[in-house]
Amino acid sequence: MSTASLTQPVSIDGLNLPLIEHYFQRMNAQNFQGVAELFVSNGELHPPFEEPVIGDRAIAHYLETEAMGMKLFPNRGNEKLLEDGKTEVYVKGYVKTSLFKVNVAWQFLIDGEQDKLLAVAVKLLASWEELAQIQR
Repeated sequence: MSTASLTQPVSIDGLNLPLIEHYFQRMNAQNFQGVAELFVSNGELHPPFEEPVIGDRAIAHYLETEAMGMKLFPNRGNEKLLEDGKTEVYVKGYVKTSLFKVNVAWQFLIDGEQDKLLAVAVKLLASWEELAQIQR
């Protein structure tokens, strides 16, 4: 079965950015190489509580290791055009695994010229009590 056939449409209230939609579609299809291709070659992924992962190859490897089985559910977002031609996008939603569900915010920085991701920061929106429930 091809990865394209596994892709589910993504709709985010307040946003209509194909690049961001592709990020969530590819993550949910477990197409981590495809996710990495959305980044500039020296792009950065900032996972919660970890050092940044830098470079498209490193991002693909990290996601293959750490994101298997995750489903991302973006709900709403907004975008802001910055003076330098970049776009900052903020999306709220949640992530679900077989073990837990947690509210999350994603902050994207897009290079407007290349229409590629410069950086993605993932922030958990949970109390310490909720985080303590998550077993790694």
